Amino acid sequence: MMKPSTLIAMCCCAATFAVAAPTLAHEHATAEQATTQAPFRLASEDLGVMLKDLKYETALTSGSFEIEMKQGTFTFHPFVAVSTSGNKIWITTSVRPLTQSDLANAGLLSKLLMANRTIGPAQFYIENVAAEKKPPDYRLGFGYPLDNRGVTEEILKDALDAFANNLVDNATVWDVAKK
Repeated sequence: MMKPSTLIAMCCCAATFAVAAPTLAHEHATAEQATTQAPFRLASEDLGVMLKDLKYETALTSGSFEIEMKQGTFTFHPFVAVSTSGNKIWITTSVRPLTQSDLANAGLLSKLLMANRTIGPAQFYIENVAAEKKPPDYRLGFGYPLDNRGVTEEILKDALDAFANNLVDNATVWDVAKK
């Protein structure tokens, strides 16, 4: 037979574990939730602050930040913006106007498509920047998407550098003076 003092001690221990077990389980579940939450997404304002912290002078235009980048002999003025969905940060620029001759030039268009194959996620594209009901004004554009999850200044700087490097590396494709 067990001594009454031992029995009381065991009951107290069991009661302590019974109270602590749900608390420990809750702490474990809370820690698990914290690690499975979606990473922080930048809002437009955060992006502007980050660009300024990276020493880019910014001009806000229609929700996009225009910056100036110098890379080799080139100077680019890309726009940096959080997408409408908030899922991406886009770095885009209009590279140059396209003439009707450019649009009919299968060699140029195929080189642009081939370049897209090697520079992903960046891409060349054609856009019409003319106002509605005006004659088309086609431009060669260049865009670089960045996943808007957990973006730090270092990640943004790397994306901006990749954007500029891809443009310079493919200058022979798009720059009329380099052909």
